Parts: sequence; structure tokens; C-alpha cells
Amino acid sequence: MDCSIVTFAGLNASTAPGANTDEVSDESQQVWVRDPLLFERDRQVLQTLWLDDRVINAVQQLLRRRYPHAHGLHDTVTLSACADTVSADLPVIQCVHDVTNSHWLTISTVGCPADNVNVYCSMQQWPSERCFKAIMSYLKFTGNTVVARLANVSKRDGGSDCGLYAIAYAEMLLRGLDPVNMVFNQEFLRTHMISCLESGFVDPFPVICQRTVRRQYVRQNTVSLYCKCRTSYVRGDQMVACNKCHSWFHCQCVGLTQEDFAELRKDKAKKLL
Repeated sequence: MDCSIVTFAGLNASTAPGANTDEVSDESQQVWVRDPLLFERDRQVLQTLWLDDRVINAVQQLLRRRYPHAHGLHDTVTLSACADTVSADLPVIQCVHDVTNSHWLTISTVGCPADNVNVYCSMQQWPSERCFKAIMSYLKFTGNTVVARLANVSKRDGGSDCGLYAIAYAEMLLRGLDPVNMVFNQEFLRTHMISCLESGFVDPFPVICQRTVRRQYVRQNTVSLYCKCRTSYVRGDQMVACNKCHSWFHCQCVGLTQEDFAELRKDKAKKLL
């Protein structure tokens, strides 16, 4: 391949919220809910800590049962690893773990124009580059650009409740409602989710009031997609540009090894001398 080369500094991912590397007691390993299977330690997480993938996926499983024709609600671990896909042409609703920011958010293409995706974040925080790449890998857009819109949801009051809000947004979107117009009752979100898991049925999350906003979105970005995998750019990715089509490709996606990449860099450097 006749290519020019570019490299960038990489990013470090942080530890997932709710992760606990300490030894657990026998009591914490007791079964709390049998279907979906959760343990006493999961209930303890739900009471005070950041929600982890086990809890989020358990609630998403209940939502899939209630809304069997819904698109999305896939395993958050495989999504973060860019190992799951769904067509962006479908009305997708999905909770996403932003590992870099230790944060939970919800994405949706429901009601969106073509090549658009809405992001619902309880802190109105833009996803990290790594997270956005995982989202683009999951939602298989076919165009060269995607418009991402950060929804103007009511912001939560600090704490570690982002996972609760992510589920609450998903549940509301599944009912055809817009989370932007709701103010959730943060004080009761944890007890409500515990009740839902114990009953095996996800009821609507408690709200304080409805509201009307002037702006539906607080931020909008047009993001370019690259390579055969049609994902967004992340600093640190090793990519090559084809001199014929001028498109950028990930080395891994076109079968270039680390040795191939290093050799191409040397050749490029020699031409610049």
C-alpha cells in the first residue's frame, strides 16, 4: 500500500465506576435476585455506590422483556470493547459506560434524522473520545459524518447517581417520552431501582415535575467517520492515509502489523529529509 503516516499520543482509560478489587464476604455472595441473577453485593452497590455493568445490564434485561421489540439495550461491556453492533437506521436506545470519565450515559436514535444520535447525560457532559468511538462502532452509520447532539436534560445534584439516570432516560425513551421535559426525583431513584429488580418489572422512575425548555440540546458536534470500521478518530490510534483515495485507515483494520507501521514511518521520514 502506498501510504502516508500519522501517529498520535494515546489516552489512558480509568477504572470502571463501582469496581471493587477487595475480597468479598460470604454474605455478599448470597443470591439477592435470581432472574436476572444478582448477589447481595450488587444490592449493596445499588444502595450507595457507582452502579457497575452487572446492575445496569440486569435492568436493561428487564427492559428488554417489557419492550421486546425495542432495539439496543445490549451488554455494556461488549459495547465498550467495540464488540457489538446495531444498525443506526433503527430506533436504538442504549446505556453506555464512559470508562475514561467513569460515567454512565444514554444514547438514542429515536426520532433522530438520518446520521444523527442523541446523547443523554445527567451532567450534560460530552463523551470522551474513546467512549464516542465505541458508540460509533456500535451504531453502524454508513455516511462520512455523524451529528451528535447533547440533550438539555435537567442536571443531577452531584453524587454517584449517573447510572440511575442513564436507566431512567432509557425507560422514559422506551415509553415514547422525552427525558428533557422531566425532572427526576434523585432522592428516590436508588430505592426505586431496587424495588424494580426485586419485582422483576421496571416501573417509571419517580419525577418531581415536568418542565419546558427553550433549547432541546446544549451542544451539537459534527463528527467525521474513518476507516472500514466507520468509527471516529481517537488520539493514539495508529492510522495510515492512502495516497490514492486519501482516506484514513486503522492499521489493524487493513492488516498492518506494528513492524509494518514502523517501517512505513521510517520510509516517510526518509522522504521528508
